[in-house]
Amino acid sequence: MSNFKDLEDQFLKFAGDDRKLDLEEFQNALKLSNKYISERLFHIFDVDHTQGVNFQEFQLGIHRAKTEKLEFAFQLHDGNDDGYIDRQELAKFIRASLREANLDLPTEKLQQLRDILFEKADTNQDDEISLKEFKKLLNQSPRLQKVLSVNPEEWLKSPITFNSASSLSQENGVKRWHYLQNNWGKLLFLLLYFAVNVFLFFNASTSPKYNSGTLWLRVARGCGLALNFSSALILIPIMRGLMTRLRKTKLNDYLPIDEHIEFHKIIGHTIFFLAVIHTVAHLGNYSLVNLGFQLKSVSGPNFTGLLLIVLLLTMWVTSLPFVREKGNFDLFSKIHWAYIPWMGLLLKHGPHFRWWAMASITAYVAIPSPNG
Repeated sequence: MSNFKDLEDQFLKFAGDDRKLDLEEFQNALKLSNKYISERLFHIFDVDHTQGVNFQEFQLGIHRAKTEKLEFAFQLHDGNDDGYIDRQELAKFIRASLREANLDLPTEKLQQLRDILFEKADTNQDDEISLKEFKKLLNQSPRLQKVLSVNPEEWLKSPITFNSASSLSQENGVKRWHYLQNNWGKLLFLLLYFAVNVFLFFNASTSPKYNSGTLWLRVARGCGLALNFSSALILIPIMRGLMTRLRKTKLNDYLPIDEHIEFHKIIGHTIFFLAVIHTVAHLGNYSLVNLGFQLKSVSGPNFTGLLLIVLLLTMWVTSLPFVREKGNFDLFSKIHWAYIPWMGLLLKHGPHFRWWAMASITAYVAIPSPNG
């Protein structure tokens, strides 16, 4: 029990006058280095979701981690709090746990470990692990239970210390190098995605056909072409059937398939950013050439553009963590169905978008998800 007393002392040491731990104080109090594990633990401990862990919540969290090991571990793994663990969440937690212990695995080995565990746990083959399946898996193997659950007493162990600032700098350099080694595929893929967007933007904005137009017009056209690309691509990462098929191919060794939800989020933020600039640039162009913003018809580009930005803003805001992770996941899920009319309006708004979206829309309709 002395370890629990030590944890209480840690709380009092870092909480300060407000008698609460914010995320940084919480991470320091438990001597955690991994951001993902710190954020998940903080989210679980912060029962009242006030962005601060009080002493009562701290004690309750420690007690749950000690007495409800499997339920607590499941909640840690369930990164989006939807009651199920998918492959990405399992891989993310395994990687974070290894790095918290100053260990690492090559991406290929990590994926193999994740797939072995996932296939063993997912007994009904719905491509998700329920709490019942998770508990059954861990109860079958005490050794695995020790790896995938958490032990509050471990948080009290002193972290590795360094004799000098140069040693610390060297260790950080090694960690960065290991990160590059283990994530080069993801980083290269993201670099390629943003490079294509930049290329399309400049290709359209510098086109001779717009030389007589204003700078605002050229910016709007550049964003428009990049929006065609990203808006067509955003469907791909959420095609679970396609992702399942790709995992069984050699492409799984080179593409960050397990990061498909994160990539979907990145595309979503990019689309929102481009759409806002695209809209502002068109309004700026109207003001310079004295055209004025007019809604001449419900089928015109101005009207469809207005509807598109309203739908996009609604989907974007409700997908942010402060909405999605604060007990409003159902709201986020329902409003995200607005992507169907949003996609339809895009086909009407952009005369060339149909050519960009043809392949992804066809694949989205033709390839069913694992759940049917």
